[in-house]
Amino acid sequence: MKKIFLLASIAAIIFACDDSNLKNKVDFEVNVDKIDSLSYRRLTDLKVKLMSESIFGLDENTDFKNYFSDLKIIDSLKRANAYDAYLKTLDVGKMADGGAYQIKTLHKSKTERYELWKLQYISKDRSPYYLGTHIFLSFYRNDSLKNTYEIAKNYKAGNSPSLLITKANARIKTDSVLVSTVTILSDLEKSDTTKAEKLIMIK
Repeated sequence: MKKIFLLASIAAIIFACDDSNLKNKVDFEVNVDKIDSLSYRRLTDLKVKLMSESIFGLDENTDFKNYFSDLKIIDSLKRANAYDAYLKTLDVGKMADGGAYQIKTLHKSKTERYELWKLQYISKDRSPYYLGTHIFLSFYRNDSLKNTYEIAKNYKAGNSPSLLITKANARIKTDSVLVSTVTILSDLEKSDTTKAEKLIMIK
């Protein structure tokens, strides 16, 4: 009986240590320049719909629902071999191409994980124009999605002679994300650069 109790105690200690190690592993840098490519696995429409249903954005004015709606239309046109015709009639300032991609899974504990993924898009190459990459963190507990947060981005928009560039990188910790943002707004007369930091608590 004592032997069984001893083995059970040792097992409990091992599992506790494993769980602690998992939590301590969550220290990950999100640098948009290093992941700003299409070399990641494309997400299914169902997964994108689930994780993009409600996003806490870095800028409350970002219309993610519109981006994902345009993305769905583009994907359906490509499947129907109607994408080339779509590009020929595309209005200035409308999304020309885009995609949603899986980046990485970070395990916070045995029951909690962070799914990192991105939305990438580009408009028609005429003024006004825009292109962007947004990095998201979706927090799961017991395989149930709790929240999705925008944690990094690389966005550029222009309407000659004005230009807006916003770049945000992040450091993910166990329960929070520190976001560092640089915004540049320029025209023919001047250029303004602002820097800011934001701490996002993951829950």
